[in-house]
Amino acid sequence: MEPLRSSDLIRYIDECFAKIAEKNDILQMIALDENYDPIRSTIPDKQINLDYTGLFGSLLMKARRAVKLIDSNDELLEIRVRTQKHETFITPDTSVTFITVQNPVDLN
Repeated sequence: MEPLRSSDLIRYIDECFAKIAEKNDILQMIALDENYDPIRSTIPDKQINLDYTGLFGSLLMKARRAVKLIDSNDELLEIRVRTQKHETFITPDTSVTFITVQNPVDLN
């Protein structure tokens, strides 16, 4: 899939944010560009956005390298980080990476 043009990218991000926001347990969403800079976010604090994107962008780059070391023909589809209080999904795409923080869903 080719990277999206700017107007198409914004429309795609808006559609994804709307779809994700329909879920009840969503707390925060951030969309990052290919350089892991925030494009759109539900977090009002700019510094927190930069902290999230820097830390999770670094985690994403390391996870991608690890996947390639295991199997050079494979690719990373999603990272899930779960704590007692929150669950974070990092979902890379060709033009944008989404970070979604939610209340963890109890699987029991």
